[in-house]
Amino acid sequence: MDLRANNDNNKNAIDSEMGTFEKFEAELKNNIFGILFVLLKEQETSIYTSFILAAIQFLQLMIFPFHDTVSLSPLEEV
Repeated sequence: MDLRANNDNNKNAIDSEMGTFEKFEAELKNNIFGILFVLLKEQETSIYTSFILAAIQFLQLMIFPFHDTVSLSPLEEV
């Protein structure tokens, strides 16, 4: 059984029932999914690298509240 031919027949039947905007929306969704799939597929970072980068980013964000030159009040003079 040729699944590809069956899939093409189903796609043609669905396309004949869809309006112009629905076709555009489906094509846009497929394009966005394809782009994201390729981008995520090529990303080969390990879980350890992800944790280390997340920890570094967390420490960088935590610097702001504890830095002595950062003022909490916009009217306060440094």
